[in-house]
Amino acid sequence: MKPFKNILVYLNPASDETPLDQAVRLARKNNAKLTLINVVKPLAPLLGLTKAIDQTDELQRVIAHDQRRKLAELAAQYCDRDVPLDVIVSIGDQAHETVRQVVTGKHDLLLATAEGFGNRFVDRLLGSVSPSFLRLCPCPVWLLKARHQGGFDRIIAAIDTTSDDEANRALNLEILGRARSIAERESASLHVVSAWGVWMEQPLRIKMGDAIIDAMTEQYETLVNERMDELLDESNARHPEVQRHVIRGGAAETIRQTVQAIKADLLVMGTQCRTGVAGFLIGSTAESVLADVSCSVLAIKPEGFVSPVEREMRESAILWDLDSEYNLLGSL
Repeated sequence: MKPFKNILVYLNPASDETPLDQAVRLARKNNAKLTLINVVKPLAPLLGLTKAIDQTDELQRVIAHDQRRKLAELAAQYCDRDVPLDVIVSIGDQAHETVRQVVTGKHDLLLATAEGFGNRFVDRLLGSVSPSFLRLCPCPVWLLKARHQGGFDRIIAAIDTTSDDEANRALNLEILGRARSIAERESASLHVVSAWGVWMEQPLRIKMGDAIIDAMTEQYETLVNERMDELLDESNARHPEVQRHVIRGGAAETIRQTVQAIKADLLVMGTQCRTGVAGFLIGSTAESVLADVSCSVLAIKPEGFVSPVEREMRESAILWDLDSEYNLLGSL
């Protein structure tokens, strides 16, 4: 598994420094480059003041400069650790500007704290830009539980063994590879979980009878277990110390219960794919899982995912080229 080598850290200097601490640990082990980014929200014009727009722009520049100074001071604390480190402060939408930097800077990991309010992880998650990172970012997104210290002891890889299509298989292997790599680096235990069930089981039982559905269910359970074994073999994650959990039930509830049962401190899962455990769309299913998950989350996109932000950037570049060509022709 290729290590993360170009890490972007979304950091608010006034909040928890957890993502920076974790990023520096990771960068030192991977010999990676770090970039710190903070995005200042645009200010509304100062109503009732003369030259309000000019004053707002100036105030915004002052705030951005102050944020950059604070980030630079934080970065200076790690300069003696031989970690290449850069600082960026932008003005605009926090999620979009951060993802723009991911694209233009060719970062392979975005690391942030799930900030917000309340005691539950979902309160912090939904009270911040984290959901937008999960939806928009083309590279893996690592959301750290606030005030997380040190490494990880118990890691869960959530995969989908209910489908063997190529896209789902590739995502499963990426999840397993990342989880195994982190577990080896941290000397952590690794648990692999997959949920399964028979679609429309109760109506089918009424129509076809228990005997037929019981036989189908037994065959299907055997199939998902075989797929689990194949994926573990292919990802080199089949070791005696790797604990497998193939559980009959809903994806969200299965993950929540497994995280709680083993007291996991990191969940590695896929996003923006199909249905099932690995195929969480960031919506009701994923948010249902995160509602009671108290651990950090590493979310991985399927191969070929193109961020809406990247599409917007490409479209803007095309329009700019067309406009430039039009202006050139008009001057002839």
